[in-house]
Amino acid sequence: MDDFLAELASKLARAATKPNVHSYIPNSEIHKGFHESNKVGRILRGGNRSGKSVAGTVESVWRATGRHPFQKTHDVPTRGRIVTVDVEAGVNQIVLPLLSQWIPPSELTNSSWEDSYSKQKKLVTLRNGSTIEIKTHQQDLDSFAGVPLHFCWFDEECPQAIFQECRLRLIDYNGCWYMTMTPVEGQDWIFDRFIVTHNKNVQMFEVDIRDNPHLNQEALALLEEDLTDDEKQVRQHGVFIPRGGLILDKFNYNRHVVDGGRRIPDSWALYCSIDHGFNNPTAVLWHAVAPDKRVVTFREHYMRRWVITKHVKRIREINAEIGREPFMYVGDPSMIQKTGETGTSPLQIYRENGIPLMQSRRDVKGRNDKMNEYFERDMWTITRDCPNLIREVRGYSFKIFSSPKIADRNNLREEPSKKNDHAVDASGYFFNFMPHLGPKKVSEFDRLSRTLTQREDFPWEVDAGFYNSNPDDYAFGEVP
Repeated sequence: MDDFLAELASKLARAATKPNVHSYIPNSEIHKGFHESNKVGRILRGGNRSGKSVAGTVESVWRATGRHPFQKTHDVPTRGRIVTVDVEAGVNQIVLPLLSQWIPPSELTNSSWEDSYSKQKKLVTLRNGSTIEIKTHQQDLDSFAGVPLHFCWFDEECPQAIFQECRLRLIDYNGCWYMTMTPVEGQDWIFDRFIVTHNKNVQMFEVDIRDNPHLNQEALALLEEDLTDDEKQVRQHGVFIPRGGLILDKFNYNRHVVDGGRRIPDSWALYCSIDHGFNNPTAVLWHAVAPDKRVVTFREHYMRRWVITKHVKRIREINAEIGREPFMYVGDPSMIQKTGETGTSPLQIYRENGIPLMQSRRDVKGRNDKMNEYFERDMWTITRDCPNLIREVRGYSFKIFSSPKIADRNNLREEPSKKNDHAVDASGYFFNFMPHLGPKKVSEFDRLSRTLTQREDFPWEVDAGFYNSNPDDYAFGEVP
């Protein structure tokens, strides 16, 4: 009896000092909102040590036990899956310790972790029959097929093919998925698919490392001193930063993206710029230029595997919708090169079909400097009718070396990465024809005069201060 009481006292002491889902308190209102969301997909993005993995673990435990405090879930038993980076770091050092901590002993098979977890199968089986399987990015894609799932938790970024395979497993039960991540891989497919393209079925939550009240503030301050500016954005705030560094770093979504559908004043010049491709997209942009050099890029055509005559037809349709013919068409200087199939150049074919295309200069650095200059002075805005241009501007980055070891031995690269840059290139061809703005700065009086009045000759005018962190909260021209 004495031994039994001693063991019981020991277990009670461990239970008192070891929290589980019964004592879980979300770190912040953002974490709570993540748990309350009933979207098919959720992404909790933030800095390291911001409580993301704990939130993902608790969410999975609630769904496996059928005891979710914030929403109705599937009846137990359920089948769940956790996808993490690798066995050593992801499974052994993160997922398993968190599961063993946050699952209450009363929910385990025989109240025992050893009886509940199969190391060989990497499978947790609860007393109610629910199972949680654990998989890693290192496994073959075929291993992610199989039984239908009620839920899937992705701990950190995963390859898109793995995500898609897991997503298909959720169809039978109309299940949900959620991802907790720090974007250390930069602007990858997750950025393109869920950040730039707003998906109504996926909700984004952003947390900061300082949202975790349990971290030592002195240690956080020391960490901040050791990080570069880009590392701070990623590791502390969970911001998507291209690995090579942003080229158009003066772009600000809240200031430089506005609603479309406005009439172009007759006093404005109209330009059209083209980056031609076939297997890669052909990007066509329409730019309106005010007498004081302000630029609004307001329409785009973005399509791959079309022949030139089909692009020309669409360009003419958009010109008819605008009600004006562009003053100038400008394109890639390489379009003058003849193709082996036709013996003619794309430039010649556009001209023969009524598009008087001119060649731009080969000055990549110069045009990028101009685009940044116009962004910095708030002289270039882009309407939401140009989603591909907005997406590419946000991800336009410098090339990186093939390995961190090579990067450590070399200076940073100066040339842009040639990926997802078709609309940006089309903009660059146009900006090669635009003048530099010069050293004159806009006075505070002029800025307020422009932003606080809705001038008829500048229908896209907005005040950057009118937008909060979510630019969709306010309609164009409204003052909150």
